[in-house]
Amino acid sequence: METLVVFAEPIENFVKLPSLISAFSCGFGSPYDDGYEFHDVPESVAKKAKDGYVIEATGKSMEPVITEGDKLLIDHDLQPQKGDIIVAYLNGDFLIKTYKPVNGQTILLSQNMDYDPIVVNPEDNFQVLGVVIYNLKKINGRS
Repeated sequence: METLVVFAEPIENFVKLPSLISAFSCGFGSPYDDGYEFHDVPESVAKKAKDGYVIEATGKSMEPVITEGDKLLIDHDLQPQKGDIIVAYLNGDFLIKTYKPVNGQTILLSQNMDYDPIVVNPEDNFQVLGVVIYNLKKINGRS
């Protein structure tokens, strides 16, 4: 008689994190004004964010790294480092871009080379809202 060995994935606990309803643009931006709901996130992933929330990406400027509809875990408390993908507010728009500080100036880069860099000027209304720390599409088996 043969013994059948079955390996099971451990059952993951989920936690609810706030999820902003408006999509954040990987392009030209969209104003956020739709409130929030809650998104189930595996506890092991949620622990990666000290002060986390979830957003949904739209647009094509961050492809292939971030694609339309991706849910991103953002940590509000992290200070961005060169090369981080950030969520930012710029002159009324919410954007997802790669952060590149150069000689005291901030440049926001797209991953898709069809999009020009955005240079943040001193007179711009600019704020970093958090750093992308996890793309939840990995959980859904898409990546």
